[in-house]
Amino acid sequence: MTIKFALPLISTKMAIKHKFIILLILTILFNSSLKSQVWLNNKIGINDEVPLPWKPLKILQRNDDFIVKCWGRDYVFNPTVLLKQVVILGEPVLAQPIEFVINQHQLNWNYPSLQVLSKEKSKIQLLLQSKAQLANKATLTLKNYVDVYYDGLIYFKTYLSSNVALEHTIYLDVKLNKDLGKYINRYSNVANDSPLWWKADFFGNDNSAFIPYWWVGNQEKGIFWFTESPKTWYNYTDSRAIIFTKDKLSANVRSKFKLNNNTNIWNFEFGIQATPVKPYPEDWRAWFLTGSSSSNINIIWPSPQQPYALKYFGYLEAKNEKAFKKHVQNLRTHSHKVLVYNNLNFISTATPEWKMYHNSWDIGYEDLSSDVKAYGDRYASVDFTSQTYQDFIVSKSNTFLKQMDLDGYYLDYAWINNINSIKPVRKFNNRNEKIPYFPFMDMRKLYERIYKMVKTDQSKMIIAHSSARIVPTILAFADMYIDGEQFRQDVIRVKDDYLQVTNLAAFQSEYSGKAYGIPAGFLPAFSEKYYTSIGPTRKLAGLLLLHDIQPWPIYSAINEWEEIREILNSFPGYISSEFISYYHTNPLAVTNDLSVKSSMYRNNRNEFLCIITNLSNVSKEIILRTNFKFLPESILQKTNRGTSYPVGNNTIKVSINPEDYNIIYIKKMPYE
Repeated sequence: MTIKFALPLISTKMAIKHKFIILLILTILFNSSLKSQVWLNNKIGINDEVPLPWKPLKILQRNDDFIVKCWGRDYVFNPTVLLKQVVILGEPVLAQPIEFVINQHQLNWNYPSLQVLSKEKSKIQLLLQSKAQLANKATLTLKNYVDVYYDGLIYFKTYLSSNVALEHTIYLDVKLNKDLGKYINRYSNVANDSPLWWKADFFGNDNSAFIPYWWVGNQEKGIFWFTESPKTWYNYTDSRAIIFTKDKLSANVRSKFKLNNNTNIWNFEFGIQATPVKPYPEDWRAWFLTGSSSSNINIIWPSPQQPYALKYFGYLEAKNEKAFKKHVQNLRTHSHKVLVYNNLNFISTATPEWKMYHNSWDIGYEDLSSDVKAYGDRYASVDFTSQTYQDFIVSKSNTFLKQMDLDGYYLDYAWINNINSIKPVRKFNNRNEKIPYFPFMDMRKLYERIYKMVKTDQSKMIIAHSSARIVPTILAFADMYIDGEQFRQDVIRVKDDYLQVTNLAAFQSEYSGKAYGIPAGFLPAFSEKYYTSIGPTRKLAGLLLLHDIQPWPIYSAINEWEEIREILNSFPGYISSEFISYYHTNPLAVTNDLSVKSSMYRNNRNEFLCIITNLSNVSKEIILRTNFKFLPESILQKTNRGTSYPVGNNTIKVSINPEDYNIIYIKKMPYE
């Protein structure tokens, strides 16, 4: 910190005395300022330790291949390509290696070499080098500096050089096995009213100008790709800068780069992360978010009218510490975990830290939400790449967590934004215009620090809100993410039926979280008109039950969630049960009507809890056929709507109301 001042021009002994007094005052003020910033340059969460549930990286060599192993994934490197193969949960997922293609031609790379530059528990650095000859006798040299992290993130820094000018079009091709190319989640560059944004199908016939990230996968696994900036993507505004296609063998994503004709050097940086990023927490089904009398996780929201209010919106300091601590204790007596609202992307302009650092933190954007306005101060988006900001928010979060004996944080705005959107926060020397900048790696560093700090006690937790913008690079450092708030927007506002604004593909992927390795909680977005009646909530409940998704029981008919909670908890071993969905390769039960779907929980006692959901708007009487035999007398209907009765030892006749669900308990025959 620098303080500049000028001393008055007065003479004689009085002048010397005045100068001394002024210097003394300024010294006291300066020291006081430093004392208030004890958080500067702190090392909280900065270490080489690998936090649970991950394990240290391993590396092994097989012929010319180097394999880096992390939880659930193997990355196979070879110097002739960028990435030879990705194995997720034992299954290879690349249809062919990830590589650069020049002028539509694959190259034969020679003189390959691979070096391990460094090897730590949490990070391995590689250098891959090779050369190729073009038809015009040009020689290309490719260098790839590769960082592999314990959470399965790979970051590439690619340098391509030639002995002549690079007058070429270069493609970065990612080809995935066809089975992986079912669903997509991508940055919302598409028009807000485009159905592609709100539905998750990978149609395989799409293209786009530059987008900073995409994820393509199925219900169980996928590949996430990102780049921080198109600083060397000279054609990034072209409508076909990124091309999504699908053929009989693969799902393909091609990034197209037109090079500057006046250079013989080109570089590009990007990241890849295979998902799921980690195993599910064992007790995640036991979590029930605030809003119901049976909730066990309470989130303290910034509410200025409450005696336990935060001092400023999102600022981790209580107006009244005694009242805040008392509120925390009261919640905990009801077996609640107590989390507090936190936001790593914004800060109140009323805070002393903002007043001191706003010149370097401000990126020109504000949140104007009603709950923010209730505090009366502006809520400014910050440059989270700033080391001073990261040090401040990590230290502040750590202090408040300990002082108030909290169980963790609810992190709002857990997604990545273009911090250059309003003003050029980060400038790139080789471009004169304002270039988009999405600092994934700095955001990952910040979330990792927060995660390591909170998880010094494994019983504490982090819930992150990331509606529609699923970025596993940062969500890996959360226990659960929240989705669904996007349906409050006028352009896609839900009325009484979610299948009018989204589809089953989105419930199977984005809203579920299973393919990412992070449980998702769904936030209903009904207006009061629709949540004062039971029907819309039951429609949504039927969808969430079918997909094993936890609700956030607000903005909906709360009694419905409490009834479901009671039924699920009554099933022995529900928390640890295996879930077999209707879309599984071998479902445990099928119906004779495509508009009626069935999923099941199976415990270790050969008992089943069968979810049957009628997606149509008419009553149905269907036959449910199981792939196992059961005791007819074991059939027990758990809901008081519709009827069910066995008509054989593996068949049940079920009547079910329109847009409703039924839950049935089934016990398998003991000799089966």
